[in-house]
Amino acid sequence: MDLLTIRNGIFALVAILALLTGFSSFFTVRQYERAIVTRFGAVSYIADPGAHFKTPFMDSTTFVSISQQSVTTKTLNTYTIDNQEVDAVLVIQYRLAVASLPYIYGNVGIDPSPLLVSMATDRWKIEAGKINVNDFADNRGALVKRVFDLVHGEAERLYRVDVTDVQLVNLDYQQSYRDAQAQAAVVKTQIEQAEGLKRKAVIDADRAKIDAAGRANQAIETARGASESVRLQAIAESEAIRLKGVAEAGAQQLLAAALTSNPALVELERVKRWSGILPVNVYAGAPIPFFTPGK
Repeated sequence: MDLLTIRNGIFALVAILALLTGFSSFFTVRQYERAIVTRFGAVSYIADPGAHFKTPFMDSTTFVSISQQSVTTKTLNTYTIDNQEVDAVLVIQYRLAVASLPYIYGNVGIDPSPLLVSMATDRWKIEAGKINVNDFADNRGALVKRVFDLVHGEAERLYRVDVTDVQLVNLDYQQSYRDAQAQAAVVKTQIEQAEGLKRKAVIDADRAKIDAAGRANQAIETARGASESVRLQAIAESEAIRLKGVAEAGAQQLLAAALTSNPALVELERVKRWSGILPVNVYAGAPIPFFTPGK
């Protein structure tokens, strides 16, 4: 191989390296991410969306998503305050603020999800261990909110990561507890049915009592009405007799007064009462009726 060939080869290699170096010096940042540009390992600046240039062999770029991200825990087994096992699965949603990227890159790492999972697991077990298993259903929302508040505050303070939400996507109880709950539900249903029958019996008894009282009151009123009718009839008859007696007595008094004050009326009454037939027989010289001697 002659010297010219070697020289041409070297020139070709240098040109290829220069071309590759030139292309690798440009990078593009997409809208939902940022690029951490470092020079010899130290953070130089944060590149915004668009095309950028970096110094070859000196600068490096690390792309980081600033959109909403989430991480799901494995099944978290823990014990409640009454020593009952529960299994839960949490989802932690978070965002990386652009202003915090230098700190996160240098102290946490561009993927803080393992730290967030560890923190959420610890806080969940602490808070779940404070309540009774029977209170999980009623206090689920409050429990998750307490875990979120703790994780949100601690992640901001320690990692400068913005935790936006913590969700409890699955909650499972041990089989013995589920069996006990199912049996309790059956017993509760039976009790409710018995209470329903009891209330119905009371209602039926009250209705029968009311009906009986109504019939008794009706009979009393009927008897009272009949008695009152008899009483009123007796009073009416008695009053009629009294009035008749008063009328007759009044008539007798009037007649007596008229006879006393008018003697001729007595004669008139005698005439009115005589039938006009003279007596056939006169005994012992008795005077003839309605005949006055010398008149």
